[in-house]
Amino acid sequence: MKLTQLLLLALAALSLPSARADDPPAPEIQLDLKRGPCKGALGDVATIDVPEGYVFVEKKDMPRFLELTQNLPSDDMVGALLPAGEEEDWVIWFSYDPVGFVKDDDKSKLDAAKMLEAMQEGQEEANAERKKRGWGETTLEGWVKEPFYDTQTHRLTWGLKLHSKEGGEWINYNSRLLGRRGYVSANLAVSPAALEAVTPRYNQLLTAFAYPADGTYQAFTSGDKVAEFGLVALVAGGAGVAAAKMGLFAKLGKFIAAFFKIILVGVVGAGVAIKKFFFGEKKSGR
Repeated sequence: MKLTQLLLLALAALSLPSARADDPPAPEIQLDLKRGPCKGALGDVATIDVPEGYVFVEKKDMPRFLELTQNLPSDDMVGALLPAGEEEDWVIWFSYDPVGFVKDDDKSKLDAAKMLEAMQEGQEEANAERKKRGWGETTLEGWVKEPFYDTQTHRLTWGLKLHSKEGGEWINYNSRLLGRRGYVSANLAVSPAALEAVTPRYNQLLTAFAYPADGTYQAFTSGDKVAEFGLVALVAGGAGVAAAKMGLFAKLGKFIAAFFKIILVGVVGAGVAIKKFFFGEKKSGR
């Protein structure tokens, strides 16, 4: 597989400064992409079937993968799944948070209107802080999918549309796959124009996600660690979870801070251009 423009630049940066004939070859950047069909291991917590026509990045390669795609390092990343075709430009990022068993007692309280209002209030406060720092503002436009919890699969899904002058429009489309000891996040990075076409494939791919038998949501037993928050806080992401832990979810808007832009765009916004890095050149015929 030939790498793309960014990877080639990275290789060039690692090359020796001179170009003499007796110089040793430039070091290669190793990235072990798994081609489907295969079984993708999401660390040691879950698996996902990778169909033909897709490639998978294992946990051990995620630090390098994040670096090559200009994303900040993150210890909770356990894999990535993306289509192998040059014409497609989207990726699913997987991460794991061992917070314990997340109770779904508040599944009837997923009030999309109230949650969005709180998030937008928080984004306004975040923009005020960003402006002080000389950064561009981010606008949270609304839902592309309102929060939905599937009681059969214990999967919580939602999607948000955001935009900024600098970054244009982007989609933050998420699923939280609840397990006995925590949850796996499956975050889809995709352009707004491609969302409608890609979402069915995203959903189909996640049907092949699985925890081991002793790690499923149904395997919970008395004495297991229980998370300090529920589904409502999960929708808000890291900031919402932090607020819930402090008993401040009613003031969630004040704790969103720059979450949507600083954290999510690092993983989601840059992820949309990932195909340019790995499939920007013509295939070598292999």
